[in-house]
Amino acid sequence: MATGSESNFKCSISRKMKKLIHLLFLVATAYSIKEIPIPDYGQTDDTILQWEAPEETKRDYPYYLSGYDEDGAAIWVAELGKWDTRKATEGTPEGLRNYKRNVIQMLKRISGKEINQEKRTLVNEFYFIIDMEKFDSRQSSTRESLNLMLWVARQADQAFTDKLRAAYIVNANYVFNKVFELMKPLLGRALHKVEVHGTNRNIWIPKLMKHFPKEQVPAWYGGSKEHKPLKVYG
Repeated sequence: MATGSESNFKCSISRKMKKLIHLLFLVATAYSIKEIPIPDYGQTDDTILQWEAPEETKRDYPYYLSGYDEDGAAIWVAELGKWDTRKATEGTPEGLRNYKRNVIQMLKRISGKEINQEKRTLVNEFYFIIDMEKFDSRQSSTRESLNLMLWVARQADQAFTDKLRAAYIVNANYVFNKVFELMKPLLGRALHKVEVHGTNRNIWIPKLMKHFPKEQVPAWYGGSKEHKPLKVYG
């Protein structure tokens, strides 16, 4: 006879398997969704940097330049776990286009040339901290939202050239890890530069701080309480 703890464990595994099966079903149909026409990252020139995103888009999908490492490489941060991908897919066609434009503009900014105002040098490399805190199954529970997340992965593959030193995905939970398994084939050659870390800050903060000066990142990533982003988009 199974004990109470054994029964709860089996139920937990069963629920996770059902979620995984549901996720795989969504993937099987995701690519049949007709995307709103918008050029991919590789087909978009730098004029996208002149585009002014609507206030709602900037508010819902922000990111920022946190600082620079000792060599002058830029440190960018995006709290993608808080980006409501599903809202973008369930809103207006124009809202979805704005979401995609915002993603491409972000990737153009972080992979483009940036002037280090402190050292007065040209920045040719960058780090990218991607915070997945608050990401949940709602974000990947429809065909459209999952397809949009895979679209973002395809854009990242085109943007993450040799200029990317490393991308650190932090606060990755069970749901995101399953989605990331689907993203891996789309990330191409950039995949070996991507590190995925779980929700235990005590594990990943020391790894991040091996690369970043304390005053150049926020306290919640192991940096300084006095830290302020150099540029905020959103």
